[in-house]
Amino acid sequence: MKFRKFHFEKFKPRLVNDLVRVGNKEKDGGYVISKRQIDKTKVLIGLGVNYDWSFEEEFKSLNNKVNIYCYDFSVGGTIFFKSIISSLMNIVSLNSYTKEIFNKRSPVSVFTKLLFNIKTYFKFNSFFKPEKGNFFFQKGISDFSSSIFITVSEMFNNVKSFKDLPENSVYIKMDIEESEYDVLEDMLEQSSKINGFSIEFHNLKHLWNDFNLLAEKLNKDFEIIHMHGNNSCSYIPGTGIPELIEVSYIKRNLISNEEINATNNRKYPLEGLDIPNLPNLPDLSIAFE
Repeated sequence: MKFRKFHFEKFKPRLVNDLVRVGNKEKDGGYVISKRQIDKTKVLIGLGVNYDWSFEEEFKSLNNKVNIYCYDFSVGGTIFFKSIISSLMNIVSLNSYTKEIFNKRSPVSVFTKLLFNIKTYFKFNSFFKPEKGNFFFQKGISDFSSSIFITVSEMFNNVKSFKDLPENSVYIKMDIEESEYDVLEDMLEQSSKINGFSIEFHNLKHLWNDFNLLAEKLNKDFEIIHMHGNNSCSYIPGTGIPELIEVSYIKRNLISNEEINATNNRKYPLEGLDIPNLPNLPDLSIAFE
């Protein structure tokens, strides 16, 4: 596959000085955003939860008035409970012992997995409580409705009094395994209410044109303030561009002309803020040339 010359300069982040890392401080799950976005936000929408909702937890600790709405069809209280039952059944039936001994691994790991599943179940149910303003929906976001997916308009309809929310009061975190290309344009119809995004763009090797088209649409109202290469993938062959990138956007009217016009000589990843998604592998550097 041939790649045309990639000019990455247009994606260089703007120079803002109130960046903070929110969420996981050891591996994947944390995102770098502007402190002013946290202060502005009344509703945080988390798309893609998996086993890590540390971003939402810390965001709430920094602004306890935020209401949180999370979506993920692959996890949930019922699923986590079933994982506990499955772990118990494996222990009781000795299936796991047999497998672990055959693979020359310690049978202790089956108990470690059980304890992890129990901890995850109780932690999930402790955080996601409507009375705390933390809502979870076992649904994915897509451009169609089904038994496991809802549309962007349905997602916004779930937010209490969404139509009455003021300008720049919604922040959206998105890690939805390529579905970002299907739903992001629909989200931009509500751009007046949105103060920013943290978006994980997947599979740039094959979806480069889709990424560019969405970037152009985002650029109408938003500015990039941070970018990080996810080291679970490598670079697009023949380029210095990560195949998987995390991009943080801020509404343009929340930053000054001085910030927009300032020269950004920062080296990415940013020391003290960026963490490798896979801690056992080196992080990916990004050069804007």
